Amino acid sequence: MKADKKTKRLRLLAAAAAGAVGLAMAVAQPATAASHYPVNYDFATGFLAGALTPTQAPLGANNWSCKPSAEHPYPVVLVNGTFASMSDNWGAASPLLADNGYCVFAFNYGGATPDSIIQSTGDIPTSAGQLASFVSQVLTATGSAKVDLVGHSQGGMMPATTSSTWAARPPSTSWWRSPPATTAPPSTASPSWPPSST
Repeated sequence: MKADKKTKRLRLLAAAAAGAVGLAMAVAQPATAASHYPVNYDFATGFLAGALTPTQAPLGANNWSCKPSAEHPYPVVLVNGTFASMSDNWGAASPLLADNGYCVFAFNYGGATPDSIIQSTGDIPTSAGQLASFVSQVLTATGSAKVDLVGHSQGGMMPATTSSTWAARPPSTSWWRSPPATTAPPSTASPSWPPSST
C-alpha cells in the first residue's frame, strides 16, 4: 500500500517536472512566425466576426514578438479597404500568411473612432499618416529595415497615392494591391517601393 502511494507520488512529481521543463523551453524560445491558425474562407462568417470585433486583429496578426526569418525577411503589413476593419478584411489572408512563416501585422485606420465597425473612411492624408506610424511600430518591434505592404481597395491605392504627402515614405520592399490600380500584370501594377530615383 505504501509502495503504491510512493510510486504515485514519484510519477506525479516526474510529470510535474517534465511539464515545467517543457513550459520553460517553450517560453525561452523566441517567437517565430510559423504557427497553425485556422483559415476561414467564408466571407459571411468572416464579415460577421469582424463586425462583432472590429478592434481584434485577425488570427496570426500582431504578434509583436515575432522576428522575421531568413526565408521571409520582411514583416507583412495588411492595409484594409474602405468600410472594412482589419478583422473582417483579413480573416483568411492573415492566418494563411502566418501559417506560412510570415510575421503579419494589421491595423485599423480612418474610422470615426478606433473601435468603430466602419473603418477606412477618413481623408487619405490622415490615413497615410496612420499607416506610416504603424509601419514605424512594426519596424521597431521586428528590427526589420523594410516591410511588405499588402492592400485591398483603398488600402492598395492609399500608400501609392499619398507618398508625396508623407515627410518620409514608409520603408517597404513592395506592395501588392487588390484590385490593381491598372490592368497591367501584377509585376508592373505593383512596383517596388520606394521607387528608384531617376
